[in-house]
Amino acid sequence: IGSSIDDKFAYCLPPYSNENNSTGQLKFGEDAEFSGTKAVREMPMASDGGEGSFYVLILTNISVGNSRLNIQFGGAQTTALLGDARSIIIVSGTSLTFLAKD
Repeated sequence: IGSSIDDKFAYCLPPYSNENNSTGQLKFGEDAEFSGTKAVREMPMASDGGEGSFYVLILTNISVGNSRLNIQFGGAQTTALLGDARSIIIVSGTSLTFLAKD
């Protein structure tokens, strides 16, 4: 499937509070772009190397609106699954994605 969508997809998360019942969006190929009034950033992701069921992303910071949270991610700590403690997994096939409140 990757070659049919130029190995490109975009995934936008809904707000955590989701008071307006908004939904996330998943787009593929040429449609994998988001527009709007807020800045959207692109980040390269590495596939897990297996069946491509998840992608690994190094998280450097989180912003909410115009406020950067400056979260400490553990520096050089490592985890057994991902290696770098700042690594997160994006599972494109899941029906729910969120960041924990704490």
